[in-house]
Amino acid sequence: MNLLRIVHVLDLLISYNTLYKYMTMKELERIQKALRHSNTLVLKDREEKVECSFIKEGLVYENFQIENNVLATALQEASVNGIVEGLHFERLKNRYEWFALRVKSRMLLDTLK
Repeated sequence: MNLLRIVHVLDLLISYNTLYKYMTMKELERIQKALRHSNTLVLKDREEKVECSFIKEGLVYENFQIENNVLATALQEASVNGIVEGLHFERLKNRYEWFALRVKSRMLLDTLK
């Protein structure tokens, strides 16, 4: 009986981990799309999430929350006081593939710990 419970718990953990990674990949894709259509990113801390507002010509183009802590931390590292604009924005936009790879690597490292 205990073995069945352990197997069930492991299945739940694997399912949760897969769903968590899927959600993060969707967040990464959404950020990449929003970067293409905006020129400023504003980050706001909201409880345990980070709200991203992508702005183009003074209007909010896209607004959503990031739930993944690794991704949120990486975005905040790219910002200056929660704002990514000008050269920092262009760098994030043009090197986004490297940014995403760094986030995925950090997630893998956290999983292995």
